[in-house]
Amino acid sequence: MRFPVTCLMLTSVLLSPIATSPLSARDTRPDTSVAVFQDADTLYNHGVDLQNMGKFIEAIEKYSEAIAKRKTFNDAYLNRGICYLQLNEFAKAEADISYYIERKPNIALGYINRASLFIKQGDFTKAWQDVETAERLPAINPSDKQRLLLTRAKLHQQGAEYAKAVALYTTALAEKNISLTFRRSVLLQRSLTYIRWMEARLPQTGQQPDSALRRKALDDLQECRKEDSPAVEERLVRAETALAKREFALVLMETGTFVTDSSSEPLPFILRAQAYLELSPADLSGAATEIERALTKLAVQ
Repeated sequence: MRFPVTCLMLTSVLLSPIATSPLSARDTRPDTSVAVFQDADTLYNHGVDLQNMGKFIEAIEKYSEAIAKRKTFNDAYLNRGICYLQLNEFAKAEADISYYIERKPNIALGYINRASLFIKQGDFTKAWQDVETAERLPAINPSDKQRLLLTRAKLHQQGAEYAKAVALYTTALAEKNISLTFRRSVLLQRSLTYIRWMEARLPQTGQQPDSALRRKALDDLQECRKEDSPAVEERLVRAETALAKREFALVLMETGTFVTDSSSEPLPFILRAQAYLELSPADLSGAATEIERALTKLAVQ
């Protein structure tokens, strides 16, 4: 089997594809042929590939076909639930993820993803319950501990406990052997937290963004860009040049078409977020929207 990889928007966790090999002990399987199982695995793998490309509707179809061939295909239920979550089909997402939890109550993945669903719905009480249940499990692998930490940070952010959220993101960045995608996601999440913190402080700062928090948000976005490969597309090269020259309106113009195209690249949205923060006065709402877009793109890379 191919095991979990991370879908980082809202710290959802996508289970990765299965090698189409003989029977696995991961699922309780009915008495049927190896060929049928392998066929279900092939459909599941196709679903994962589609999900990784952000083609959630098509992925759902493949997971449903896999489940039709193997009724107890727990991992397919979880991944299908994550697809429904990305499409904001919350009732279907909760049903699939809860199915997975019922059958694998000692695996943190289910609770992490259902907590992400509850966060997206604004039900923070239920999200905290799932996080705390996962944290009490007897054995949690290191990657799931990282995901739980990020989910806890997200909950602190939603509860306006910005300092606690920032501290958890900083702890995550200090961990050894984290992936580049994970690091970039955390930098973006921390930058977004600084922006939400600035928004909350506007009444106390005379409607002007807190300069220290603004600088920290910009530093995280810049660090996230440094982690990326150099821009090669002409529009992005021009946008980066414009940003260096502090021509922020030009940055937004050069990257505008990325908002509606199918590119999976987060860089244009990071550039746009930087430009919005650098405007005078800073456009905090615009910057937050672009960071959320960048996180969505990063989640399906």
